[in-house]
Amino acid sequence: MWNTSNSTFSCHHESVLSYRYVAVGWGVVVAVTGTVGNVLTLLALAIQPRLRTRFNLLIANLTLADLLYCTFLQPFSVDTYLHLHWRTGATFCRVFGLLLFTFNSVSILTLCLIALGRYLLIAHPKLFPQIFSAKGIVLALVGTWVVGVASFAPLWPVYVLVPVVCTCSFDRLKGRPYSTILMGIYFVLGLSSVGVFYCLIHRQVKRAAKALDQYKLQQASIRSNHVAGTDEAMPGHFKELDSRPASRGPSDGISSEPVSAATTQTLEEDSSEMREQGNTKVPKHTAEKSPPEGPAKSQPTKGARRAQDSPSEFGKHP
Repeated sequence: MWNTSNSTFSCHHESVLSYRYVAVGWGVVVAVTGTVGNVLTLLALAIQPRLRTRFNLLIANLTLADLLYCTFLQPFSVDTYLHLHWRTGATFCRVFGLLLFTFNSVSILTLCLIALGRYLLIAHPKLFPQIFSAKGIVLALVGTWVVGVASFAPLWPVYVLVPVVCTCSFDRLKGRPYSTILMGIYFVLGLSSVGVFYCLIHRQVKRAAKALDQYKLQQASIRSNHVAGTDEAMPGHFKELDSRPASRGPSDGISSEPVSAATTQTLEEDSSEMREQGNTKVPKHTAEKSPPEGPAKSQPTKGARRAQDSPSEFGKHP
């Protein structure tokens, strides 16, 4: 039979008196902000269809555990600090202690699963759907609550009000060594595994970023070599020649090979033929409008013709 006297559930302790109102204020802040924030998170996960993924069920599970703590447990802690006395009896003190550590254990286990899932998504994407399948995710979610309750249920007889912290928890002396082992598993191994997974994620991301940088450098090198090869090939096909007489034609200025005498003669002949063809293909209307090449010969008049036919006076003999 548990002693339910006022002295058993009183936390009027010197250490508690020093931070009593600070604990009350902080408890109110945690209860209000935690409740509002976690409710909004659950609403976002429920309303947004694109957030309804199997992986986000782990986020919802973590949010639910935190919401239950902030909404149902934190107000009792605030009341105890405010009155320096547990006012709800011994049975609920045990329930409070069991739920407190159950919610904490569920949060830690869910954090481990989230870290594991993110690592698998980055390092082993083909393995993630096999482990976090529809059936696997349900087992993981149910397992966190079953393991949490099963872990701290054996401490049911030793949940009491601890005056130093003004909270119902298990008795440190009566709960040993089981309580020590549980604390080591959850708070040492559990949280350490979360850190290990995120370190592995960081290393994998750095490795992928390094490989991406090397690939970009390789592609840039290939692209620059291709452009350089094109620039080197172009001058070899077109060489500017020395000035030549204008009669050689318009194609004398550029050549793909050193120009020989035969090539020059051929180019001159082709140019002459092109000019001749251009002259023969003058449009008809242009030929009609163009002036005659030489001055037109004027026809002699009748008077002039007689003068030419008649003998000149200077030609008469006296």
